[in-house]
Amino acid sequence: MAESTSAVVPISGQLQENSQKKSSRSQGKRQNSKSRQQSSKKQTSQSTKSASDSRSLTRTLRRKPRFWEFGPEDRKFLYAAYKQKAFGEFTNSGPREFDKQLDDYLALHEIAFIVESKTKEGQIPVGMIVGKFMGPILFLGDTTWFPWASSRNKMETITHLLNELRKRYIVMFFCEQKDKEFYLNIAKQGLIRRIGTLYDLFVDGGAPLFQTRRP
Repeated sequence: MAESTSAVVPISGQLQENSQKKSSRSQGKRQNSKSRQQSSKKQTSQSTKSASDSRSLTRTLRRKPRFWEFGPEDRKFLYAAYKQKAFGEFTNSGPREFDKQLDDYLALHEIAFIVESKTKEGQIPVGMIVGKFMGPILFLGDTTWFPWASSRNKMETITHLLNELRKRYIVMFFCEQKDKEFYLNIAKQGLIRRIGTLYDLFVDGGAPLFQTRRP
């Protein structure tokens, strides 16, 4: 039978070893405490930002803008906007010719939304946004603002549209450089984020690309 053996550590070595263990445990406690503090600060910061985003969103939507899918009853508003040169690509036409051109335009897309908000003329449509589906992604294309749409109408209706659509789809879209700040302001409310840039679409530079955030 083999005898068991144990290493004998001198007293001075034991003291040094104990000191190292205590120091190691102390450092571990400090690191754990620091880690918990950082984690707590990060969670508090995220919670504060989320609350701030929620308040900002509530303020933006307090006039209760609306949207719906385009329907036949919306044509009169589109024609009124057309007569005020909202559709630059359409020629000077009467109602019947305009309807034909509008149908041709809508046929290039899979869905169109009418957005409505409070104006000097009451709660009426202020714009139209078209889009296409690509699997789980809804890619929004042209946005046509009616001439009577104010800057506030634009901000509140697009914010409301994106806030609702993100509950059902992954929404993506790009914009021109002149509209970048508009969408960055919406991003500050926690609805969307910029994910890159598309090039060679516009002569004045790249097109900022955005995607909705999950609710």
